[in-house]
Amino acid sequence: MTRTSLFPVRSWVSGGGFSLLELLITLAISAVLLLVALPGYQEVQRRSYRLLASAVLAELWAQQESYRRYAGDYATALTDLGLPDPYFIAASEQPSPSGRARYRLILRVEEGLYQGFAAQPVNHQLRDHCGGLTIDVLGMIAATGVADGERCH
Repeated sequence: MTRTSLFPVRSWVSGGGFSLLELLITLAISAVLLLVALPGYQEVQRRSYRLLASAVLAELWAQQESYRRYAGDYATALTDLGLPDPYFIAASEQPSPSGRARYRLILRVEEGLYQGFAAQPVNHQLRDHCGGLTIDVLGMIAATGVADGERCH
């Protein structure tokens, strides 16, 4: 007498493969894991671009100070520093094409006087709660879209 079961055990040796139900369960678990992990990953990515923008701002500030020592006055255009205008940055290259950029760098001038640099978020970086970054004449970096006491750089 042979015994039949409601849930027969398949042999992997016979090459039966996966059932549709097993594949759907695996797909559902993968989707849930992706939904849980993706926002955290995106925030880490935005933070890394923010740190990159802070580093580039500090580098531009140092370049501006060097220009002042050489020329006797601050540059009033990015092209005076040998940089393209507009100047976009991304992770892979500086300057970068605007389509892949995360920030646009601007030399801030008011009434003909150098005020510092600004990094304005573009493309996907617009979702960053910190907004843009600025560096003033003294080299102090600040985020433009934060409440008092919140740290963003």
